[in-house]
This record gives sequence, C-alpha cells and structure tokens, in this order.
Amino acid sequence: AQPRDRDLRFAFLAELAEAVLPHIESAADAVEPAERSEVDPETGRRTKVEVELCADAAQLVVPSRAGIDFVRLLGRSMRFRRTAEDDPDTPYPAPARVPLLGRWLTHYGERARVPGSSLLLATTDLLNRHWATGQSSLEDQHLGALLAWIDPPPGESGAEAAFRAELARDGAGQLLCPPAGPATDPAFDNRLLAPAIEAYDRARVALAAAEDGLTADARLGELSRAEREIRSLLAAVMRPTWDAVWRGLDL
Repeated sequence: AQPRDRDLRFAFLAELAEAVLPHIESAADAVEPAERSEVDPETGRRTKVEVELCADAAQLVVPSRAGIDFVRLLGRSMRFRRTAEDDPDTPYPAPARVPLLGRWLTHYGERARVPGSSLLLATTDLLNRHWATGQSSLEDQHLGALLAWIDPPPGESGAEAAFRAELARDGAGQLLCPPAGPATDPAFDNRLLAPAIEAYDRARVALAAAEDGLTADARLGELSRAEREIRSLLAAVMRPTWDAVWRGLDL
C-alpha cells in the first residue's frame, strides 16, 4: 500500500517468494549426471569433475523485455539482504526466503542474456518469432498493441486495433489497455494511485493518533478501506497484463 514503507515492502517480497520459489524448486530433483572441466586450485591444471545438471527447469514468463530487465533489477536488490538467521543484530532484517528468491531471479535474469536460453522469456519476443507486424521493433514491445495487431477484433485491421490499444483512453482519461510494465501510465499514477496512497497515509497517521480502543477500531476500518482501494486500483491495471500474457501463450 505504501512502497516507501520498508516493512510493507519486505512483507510483499516474502509473499512473492512463497509464490515463486515452489515453482522454481519443483524441478530441483530432476537431475542428470554430467562432466565438466575445472581448474584444480592446488595444481592449476584442468581436471574432469562430475556434476549434476537439471534435466528440466521451471520457466518464468514476463510481458516484455523491460520485464526481463526488471526481474534482473529486483533480484539484485534482494539477493544480498541480511536475515535474522544470518545476523541476529542486523538492522531491518529481511524475511528468510527473500535473499534466496533474489539469487534465483538474478540467475534467471543473467541466463536471459545467453542466446537460446529459455528460463526467462518475454511474451513479446515469443510472439515476434512467429508473427511479423507493420510496427517497429520498439512498438512491438507493447504487448497490448502487438496482440491487437496479430489478433484484431472483428471488423478492425491490425493497424487500427494496435493504435487503439496503445493510445485509446476512457472518459476519465485512463488507458483502455494499461501498460504491461514495469513503466506505468502517469495519468493513472497522478489521478488515481497517488490520491489513494495519500488517503492510506492519512489513515495510518490517524490510527497511530487514536487515544482509545473505540477510536482505534474506527480508524483501523478506515485504514483497511484505504488499503482495499489501492489493491482494487492496482488489480484493475495489472489483471489485463496477466490475461494478455496467457493470451499470447495460447496463440
């Protein structure tokens, strides 16, 4: 609800770790033996060593190449966080599984740089391997416009549908096809999200200033409503991206 709040940020990352890590770790037991060359630290000679390689691995799919860059950035911000288990005296310890998720996201992000790697994939890149549009490569990174061009509604050309997906707004000035991130629409940020966060902050301050239980209960209700409003706003702009990624995979 308040991205500047460290505790709330860590709580979100802990929830994310509990959702993503089981998916990644589900393939950990499917291994096969292999050999590779390593330099012996004592002799300096290259020797053959036996290792285990994953026979399969869980994939992560994001909307566009910008999503891959964000996965890499998010992993880097998480992987070196200290936990209470690492150091009981560390200030602001991260939840236990957060650094592990950070290391995995960093690995996936770096593997995405390797040609032919399919651990971390962008939906726009997958679609561009099978369809050619009349857009530039930059425009093809807009998932909504790319899908509209490839699979336009009845009665519309691909160019018309892509133009509408990229620029059309409703009566309140909000994009009909919200951006797939990580960049957001300034009109949404300024007109809807910022006031909702300000209302949440006011509710937190009011709750902290409550002097009796009855007042605290009432203000806790106001805080809960403010948090639900933020969640509702974010869900409204994020759910279309979720659906668009699955639509792209279905195509």
